[in-house]
Amino acid sequence: MSSPRSNQDNQEDQHVIVTQLHPTSQYYMRPEVGPLIAKGLAVVYKEKPKNPVDYLAKWLLLEDWKAKQARKDDLKQKKIEKLKAQDDYYYICKMRIILKRETDQRVLE
Repeated sequence: MSSPRSNQDNQEDQHVIVTQLHPTSQYYMRPEVGPLIAKGLAVVYKEKPKNPVDYLAKWLLLEDWKAKQARKDDLKQKKIEKLKAQDDYYYICKMRIILKRETDQRVLE
């Protein structure tokens, strides 16, 4: 079991290593790049295609397309939720107005 101090030391050591790397290496160490390339290489290793470079390139393009679709779907879902919230707010306001009118009419009668 490691102590919090040793984890912090480890993170600081990793930061020093990353900052001393060549800029290209720093790019590949980014969380959105390195793991994706590693996953792609694992797929290439598992599939063993005749042209691994072409296979990896197409796989990366497909993953990029999937990520873009997921972002579009997320934005679409957020817009739908926002519209539903606006509709709910509109409905509540409308009901309040109706109830107020009914209450006012009862008072006047």
